[in-house]
Amino acid sequence: MSATSWIVVGLGFGDEGKGSLVDHLVRRTGADLVVRFNGGPQAAHHVVTPDGRLHCFSQVGAGSFVPGVETFLSAPMYIDPLALERELRALEELGVGDIRQRLWIDPDCPLVTPYHAWLNQLRELSRGEAAHGTCGRGVGEVLADLETTAALRVGDLCVPRTLGAKLRALRGAKIAAMRALFSSLPDAERGAALLGQAATPEVPDYLEQAYNHFARASGIRYSGPELLRARLDAGRDLVFEGAQGLLLHREHGFWPHVTPSDTSSRPARQLLEQAGNAAAVRTVGLLRGYLTRHGAGPLPTEDPDLAARLPEAHNPDGGWQGAMRYGWFDAVLARYALSLEPDLDHLALTCLDRLDPLPEFRVCRRYHLPCVKKWIVDLRDLRLGTSHSLTETLFGGEPDYLEGTGTGDSAREQHIALVESQLGRIVDLISRGPTHEDKHWRRDPSGHDA
Repeated sequence: MSATSWIVVGLGFGDEGKGSLVDHLVRRTGADLVVRFNGGPQAAHHVVTPDGRLHCFSQVGAGSFVPGVETFLSAPMYIDPLALERELRALEELGVGDIRQRLWIDPDCPLVTPYHAWLNQLRELSRGEAAHGTCGRGVGEVLADLETTAALRVGDLCVPRTLGAKLRALRGAKIAAMRALFSSLPDAERGAALLGQAATPEVPDYLEQAYNHFARASGIRYSGPELLRARLDAGRDLVFEGAQGLLLHREHGFWPHVTPSDTSSRPARQLLEQAGNAAAVRTVGLLRGYLTRHGAGPLPTEDPDLAARLPEAHNPDGGWQGAMRYGWFDAVLARYALSLEPDLDHLALTCLDRLDPLPEFRVCRRYHLPCVKKWIVDLRDLRLGTSHSLTETLFGGEPDYLEGTGTGDSAREQHIALVESQLGRIVDLISRGPTHEDKHWRRDPSGHDA
């Protein structure tokens, strides 16, 4: 029996509906393992079931409402045990009583602690008006640790005799880094509160106890990529759940407004290589029917009026990035994202139901860039300088739109056709609602009309 590995990646700035699609795929394919392969506790993948249950999946796989579906948190994931414990309890309260028994964690996963988050937040404060748009969860600080020998990993939680000493060493290093930043803070009062939290003497003992409890939690199991090999050898389909989006890619995004993770399908493909099984791979990339982003950074098609016309039920202001920002569909950025994922098998267009009440739609086909005095349809034409210069260039971009009018099915089909013409490829899957029942394959995975 042959197995298929499905890889789900976002082609925007995140919030494309990846969690909802993962929920759909495990139901459609019968896959019983969701593999998280990038990101960390900053992910927010909302899943709504037809019976009205709602959960924001952060570290647990978004297929977990389906009975028997397990989660593997693979080594590219950054793990916050405190946040993960809260998430497990929330799922238990929603009736997923065996969720701990369905969780696998790679001991090599880097550990995110409150000290990383406090330093991350203080560093963002020090940037003032040049803030990057961080989530404030500390993931970027963990990446810095990984470049030294200071990084803690999930496996450290399972060695109680050394965990306390490692936490205290981490505490000292992060407090020193915070104090070094303190003199440059524009908001000293807020910074002092963060430093005070980090310096609280009881925190290391609390963390040591909480982490020891988590490591002993009933049912949680630990494994490396050999878990994937066993499932694939048994002919079981897998679903790989990505986080964030390609436009936030740490190397190809718009610096400094990027995430520490590799947001492409590459980490998932590397895990499959490590597993040593040549199963079929199908990659699904997601775009919204319009564009959104959290935090600072360029959004050339931004339209503040859309915030009032397309209110978000599940994406509140998280305190550091600010409210979600909205723009019309941007084919220039979408083409750029597609160029970063050349092996994409299927394209999904989501959140189309949100556009139904609007009497018009727009698709940006190109930008006029005053600084270079020309029209641009392909961002790769501008990648002659640094990514920072590209970022600054985009802030001055003036979008040129193709527009349509009307509501209902006819207008949405026109919208889809316009997107397809601008991207030069077929939209295989559309989503017109939050549940798995609202997903429709216009072309099934074999490439035929559905």
